[in-house]
Amino acid sequence: MAETHKKFGGSTIPLGLLCPGSWKAREENPSPPGEAAERGTRIHSWLERYLTTSLSSEGFTLSERDLQECKIAVAAGQKIKAVLAELGFTMADVHIEEMLDFHPDYPEAGGTPDVDGFKLFGDGITIDYKSGNQLVSAEKNDQLIFYAVSRYNKLDPMVRATLKDWHFVIVQSDSDGEIHVRKWSLPAVDLPAYEAIYKAAIDRAIANPYDKIPGDHCMDYWCPIRSTCQARSAWINEQSAGIWSGLLEGQIEQPRGIRLSKLLSMKKHIIDVLTAAENDAVEILKLDPTGVPEFHLEDGEGNRAWQDEDQTKLVCAVAGLEENEYVITKVSTISPAQLEKVWKAKNITVDFPATVRPSTGKKLKPGSAASPFESLATPAEAQPEAPKSDEPKPKRTRKKKDAATAVA
Repeated sequence: MAETHKKFGGSTIPLGLLCPGSWKAREENPSPPGEAAERGTRIHSWLERYLTTSLSSEGFTLSERDLQECKIAVAAGQKIKAVLAELGFTMADVHIEEMLDFHPDYPEAGGTPDVDGFKLFGDGITIDYKSGNQLVSAEKNDQLIFYAVSRYNKLDPMVRATLKDWHFVIVQSDSDGEIHVRKWSLPAVDLPAYEAIYKAAIDRAIANPYDKIPGDHCMDYWCPIRSTCQARSAWINEQSAGIWSGLLEGQIEQPRGIRLSKLLSMKKHIIDVLTAAENDAVEILKLDPTGVPEFHLEDGEGNRAWQDEDQTKLVCAVAGLEENEYVITKVSTISPAQLEKVWKAKNITVDFPATVRPSTGKKLKPGSAASPFESLATPAEAQPEAPKSDEPKPKRTRKKKDAATAVA
């Protein structure tokens, strides 16, 4: 896979068109890729090998994960080859993972499509593979069009004049490993109009690198400062009184799916804000036990729980368990501790997988903020105990009632 990335790349174009400050935010707030992104990168690598070379395992140590991801990549590659054949292309007509410069005047702009190419006196094509669960449409997909414009700009003007349509294809695998194909086309002569749009967006971002323009797109696109963006928070606060209550009560006429999507996105924002507040409270209470009224710190317990069902299945399979031996449901799953016992019984030495959350330190707990001072009290401040006497205590005797009293 191509390792070089451009500052103004294809994957950042959709959000950059709406919020010019997002490009600078990404540059100043680089974040390490999550597990889903790393998995997508590995599948892309297998896909590139499948489309360019054989999948010989010589020199490789393959794990269950490798085989699983390779299987998905091969299925996606077969779909890509089928689409190319359907649209009249051969593998000789296309490029695999070739870095493209957007325009000579914009050296920091460009990207790497998974598959792209053209046929003289025919059509052009751009294909991108997606491994995420969020549905990606091929229609008016700015990432794909940006790649197409970048390829178009490399062509001789006489060659451009022979092109008819440009096809855009999304090949996407879902959580079940099923492969879906989505297609869209536009006349090749329309590409220069999109080029002008992308140039204007990049020019705006260069001229106003910190110009953040929040809106509905904040709910739909990933951004590295999404939870801390003051412009986004202010926008949400302005909208919350009317829009969110209207969405919640169903008063705003929108498709049910869009309404629920916005509500769930708002939930994510609230969770982000509360998480940030909790982290801040922990730091304050470490310095001043009374710094956050009604809360105090306690030692956190280990919370070793599986985070990903597919990975749970994988590590159980590596342990040699059959599916009926590890109940994978939304209610019950074999615990990490139980799996360790299986490994021990089978003499398997394994570094415990990263899919379990490690034990953390101090936890924020509700309760009196003054309670930590009880353990900090000096002996002088503590209440003195009553002196103990060496004399034996008198025996307690129960008085017997006489017969007359008993009768009365």
